[in-house]
Amino acid sequence: MPFEVRVNKGAPSISSSNLGSVAQKLVTSEEKGCAAGAENGLLVWLESTLLASEDVTPAEKEALSSMLTKLDAKAGTWFDLSLYKRVLDQTTQVHELPEALSFSVSVPKSLKKEGRTFYLLSVHEGKGELLAEGTGDVLEAKSDRFSTYLIAYADTSSGSSPDSKDGAKNSSSQTTASSKQGIARTADALPRYGLAVLLVAICTTTLGTWIRRE
Repeated sequence: MPFEVRVNKGAPSISSSNLGSVAQKLVTSEEKGCAAGAENGLLVWLESTLLASEDVTPAEKEALSSMLTKLDAKAGTWFDLSLYKRVLDQTTQVHELPEALSFSVSVPKSLKKEGRTFYLLSVHEGKGELLAEGTGDVLEAKSDRFSTYLIAYADTSSGSSPDSKDGAKNSSSQTTASSKQGIARTADALPRYGLAVLLVAICTTTLGTWIRRE
């Protein structure tokens, strides 16, 4: 059973590990008989097409709105993932499958960023669904329904990085150590200062006594 994957310009790249077995179940024995002997009589293909934001209906956006809020994520790339079946000169679009199709979606370069988490969401007949999430370049998913998809993303919360925290700790430690050293030097100086005062007092007393005797 012939099958293939098509990626239109600008759309996320996709691949599937079981498209062949799914394609076999999509074509009936009657259809196979009609196409027997005909060149390119049968074909099943999975097609990825980039969608502009204005191409997505308000209902589809609304279906995923609450999910994006829950994930604290932003909409990234909208695309349509569709499955087609051609028997002779008749082509039909398949919206639901007898079994789930396993497929991979590559994250577009324009969305990649360090510390970013990606989500693959779909909306079918007004119902949104989270299919996959990850931090790598590829999102792995399974689905038996095909329509509008969205690659969303969420960035790591801003805040003090581990390096800055370590720097603050080191600075604090250095300040504390310096303070301790200063106190130690002061403490060491106190006995010497006291001894000097005592010697001055003794000398003054002795001198005073000597003057009176004179």
